Amino acid sequence: MKNNALIQAENRNGNLHIKLYGGFDHHSAGQLTTAINDNYLGRGNIFVHTEKLEQVFSSGGDHFKREAVAQNLPCKVLYLTGEKGLEMAPEGCRVIVGLSGKKTCSRSCQNCKCKNNVGHHHNKKAS
Repeated sequence: MKNNALIQAENRNGNLHIKLYGGFDHHSAGQLTTAINDNYLGRGNIFVHTEKLEQVFSSGGDHFKREAVAQNLPCKVLYLTGEKGLEMAPEGCRVIVGLSGKKTCSRSCQNCKCKNNVGHHHNKKAS
């Protein structure tokens, strides 16, 4: 197992954003926990972006789940974005998985024939 993970943390608009790249193993999980502890200012939300991860190894997901409990990470404000977040989310944290290739209709779509059906989805190419 090769650890080629990269973690970037940035406080923006009152929230902590952490972007993960490469493979996520037990070493990366420890780095993520440290990044949260070192950069979270105690207010706002924490967003861990997993979209650029190549792979989540079971050792990484399991280790992060254990560390979140052991380090008492603030799971009420911890959001993992992307499908890989499902593999590593500690209990009590939320995962945001976007609708790939779709957007929600806001009744302002050009040439939309469904003005009364707010909230349905269009393919990006079609609207």
